[in-house]
Amino acid sequence: MIVTAIEIRTFAVLLLIFIFIFTLLGMELFGFKVRFNNNQKEYTAAEGGVFPRINFNDPLNGFVAIFIIFIGEDWNSVMYDHVRATSHISIAFFVAIFMLGNLVLLNLFLAILLKNFEEPPGREEDPDQDAEPKVSVV
Repeated sequence: MIVTAIEIRTFAVLLLIFIFIFTLLGMELFGFKVRFNNNQKEYTAAEGGVFPRINFNDPLNGFVAIFIIFIGEDWNSVMYDHVRATSHISIAFFVAIFMLGNLVLLNLFLAILLKNFEEPPGREEDPDQDAEPKVSVV
């Protein structure tokens, strides 16, 4: 497990960088712009509106929103809330996050984990070990 944790270290840094970049981009595009009236059916620009639960109003909520999209947990409802409030161009933002995060980064993470659990660490295959013994004829 220690060897696996060491190999995942650089991947975790890469994942956090991507989450941070997309959080900042989401805060710039959607911060305090997504607000609905009290019955959650219409977008309103009024000050009395309610923010959806998953939003990009601060960095912590942004990190949670990006993580939800990365793991694919009801990410389309988050996308639809932001599309209703802004425009259909925001679909590209959410699809890019989903494609990069879920299909590329998380599958790479699983590949690293599975590779380390296939064979024990430190055990290198010796090419001469699997070969048949050579018989010398005198």
